[in-house]
Amino acid sequence: MRADRLLSMLLILQNRGMTSAQELANELEVSKRTIYRDVNALSTAGVPVYAEKGPGGGIALVERYRSDLTGLNKDEVRALFMMSVPPALTELGLDQQLRAAMLKLSSALPSNMRQDEQSIRQRIYIDPHPWEDQPAQNEKADLKILQEAVWDTRVLAVRHRSWLRPDLEPMLSQVQP
Repeated sequence: MRADRLLSMLLILQNRGMTSAQELANELEVSKRTIYRDVNALSTAGVPVYAEKGPGGGIALVERYRSDLTGLNKDEVRALFMMSVPPALTELGLDQQLRAAMLKLSSALPSNMRQDEQSIRQRIYIDPHPWEDQPAQNEKADLKILQEAVWDTRVLAVRHRSWLRPDLEPMLSQVQP
């Protein structure tokens, strides 16, 4: 799986900048010597990577080098980063693989889309566990209103069913900012 490791190293360096060989070795679960061989392989393949010795040194890409992930638009990136690790993946032991894939995706995005990722992760959390046996009648419409309000930084008016007022119908509507 050397190709996968080389890609992971490239994306880590794009995301973090200068990183020590030991940090890379720990993260990629290989020896420091393997990291130096991988740096040589990346360089041979035309990737502008270099190593600096001494305190404060490490391995880095030449400034402004990016291997951009193309073909994703803003809405597709938003959809991907709204996803959290589902409990089923954690139970199957695949949560680390999903996190690694998301790191690779994040590292490969242009900087303006990486900033969007942080905003998305701060604004939205989707709880994969249902709260009730029966979904609300207008659940899809409400989710659309909620999504638009979050993207546009709008205020929402929310009314939910309470155990004190089971006759009260849930409602969600946007309030103009």
